[in-house]
Amino acid sequence: MPSRRSTSSEGRGPALAARFTLDWGGPDGATGFLRVEPGPLTGGAGDLRLTRAVDGRRDMMDWLAEGKSARTLRLSVLDAGGRPVAVYRFEGARPVSLQLSPLDALADDVLTESLLVHFERVQMEI
Repeated sequence: MPSRRSTSSEGRGPALAARFTLDWGGPDGATGFLRVEPGPLTGGAGDLRLTRAVDGRRDMMDWLAEGKSARTLRLSVLDAGGRPVAVYRFEGARPVSLQLSPLDALADDVLTESLLVHFERVQMEI
């Protein structure tokens, strides 16, 4: 008789790298990010790079300019059905720098902006 392997103790499927939401406290809620790149954790602290298409929104630049007030960011990674597999809460998050992707008149790429954020601690909710 073949064995049946569960994907997790609660029956959720694996998280997919392309399925996530990031509630960062901005006016667009948890939408709009193309990429979230967590760096290595050091004593619970670390960095995140948040990347989205340039579309005229000023909210990331405003957060950087307003004196770097701390926020809590919630990253939800989802399975193929859109159900959360894990939720990470990054506390004490402050913006460090904002960078544009290279401008290239010969390329047909989407221009992106990336905000580097440092956080003080991370908690896993699920």
